Amino acid sequence: DVARHPPCEQAFGAIRAGGATLDIEIFDGVTHAFDESDQIQDSAFVFDPVATSRAHERFAGYLRSLR
Repeated sequence: DVARHPPCEQAFGAIRAGGATLDIEIFDGVTHAFDESDQIQDSAFVFDPVATSRAHERFAGYLRSLR
């Protein structure tokens, strides 16, 4: 439910080695589906409103950069 840093960082390194530019932000302590407020009871996933807001801001910034 939580992506571990080392495998992600290895993947990012491989992508960068291929010539791509990445802007990565690690959201420590959040679970998969952290941006979904309608979790089922007893789910291992936890809604995080602060991380959700930050993720939405970053995605909106990305979309603005495409103009």
